[in-house]
Amino acid sequence: MLRRVIVLLLFVFSASLFGQVELPSIVAITSPEENSVSFGSGVVIRKKEDSIFGGYIGYILTAEHVVSGNDTAGVFYTNNKNSKFNKVVARDKLSDIAVIRAWVPEDIEPIEIGQTPEHGEIIQCYGFPLKIFKRRDLEYLRDIEKSSFFDGFVFPGDSGGPILRKGKLISVVSGGWFWVEKEDPFNDKVRRATWPPRGATLESIKNLLSTVD
Repeated sequence: MLRRVIVLLLFVFSASLFGQVELPSIVAITSPEENSVSFGSGVVIRKKEDSIFGGYIGYILTAEHVVSGNDTAGVFYTNNKNSKFNKVVARDKLSDIAVIRAWVPEDIEPIEIGQTPEHGEIIQCYGFPLKIFKRRDLEYLRDIEKSSFFDGFVFPGDSGGPILRKGKLISVVSGGWFWVEKEDPFNDKVRRATWPPRGATLESIKNLLSTVD
């Protein structure tokens, strides 16, 4: 228990180092595991005024494996605010996506949903790899079998982070995507998903969001 508290406090402190980011709707997520805490990313996808308690309630999209086995999760915004009493309200394990209901600061606007990129188009991936906010430009690829690839690296903390095309959401980093392996300057091995192309597609995201109010 003490270890979990220390890790969470360190994460809150590190959030003050993020500064101003170009995507305020991105969030960092913590989820308790046995003897440790899982870190991931997410993005505010919806927001509405709470007529009962005041303020705003929103829905955050992330990867299901980030919150796997838990009904709650910690949510940390880049403006150094955090949300308590959050609840996982929807899951799609096949597509590896989940939705968290949480309090959302008034100045945070939800991300819009975009359209599928063209082959070879440059897209942007946001997340907290190794607990540090980072944006990366990736190349979107499709092969002859119409499998989707993102040419880039996956690191701990990236999971659930939004993938954008022209500033709009097209996916999140999930276990369902293939990742093209290249020489990694940080690790000897690059994590590579080997599942079929069923990851966090626009269709699966829209279907999951339709199940929440």
